[in-house]
Amino acid sequence: MAYKEIIDKLKNDGAIYRCQAIFECLERQIQDPEVFIAISDLKNDKVRILGRKISSYALATLDILGKETYKGNDVEVQELIPELRNCFS
Repeated sequence: MAYKEIIDKLKNDGAIYRCQAIFECLERQIQDPEVFIAISDLKNDKVRILGRKISSYALATLDILGKETYKGNDVEVQELIPELRNCFS
């Protein structure tokens, strides 16, 4: 998947596409500034998929990829960070 396609999916109306793009970023360890902006735009996305908010996936991804260290107290994000690290390491 090319970066443009990933960015398009991160901005897609469909939650499954946004989640798929987030997972692609983790799998490929993408460090592209435009991709980080698109992920950051999802930090307030309250839509749930796979039992978690898109915002939680976005916050965890930014932490895992080293862009932003998560310092919040949202248990969902705190649990998701090691889970995703384990899946995509």
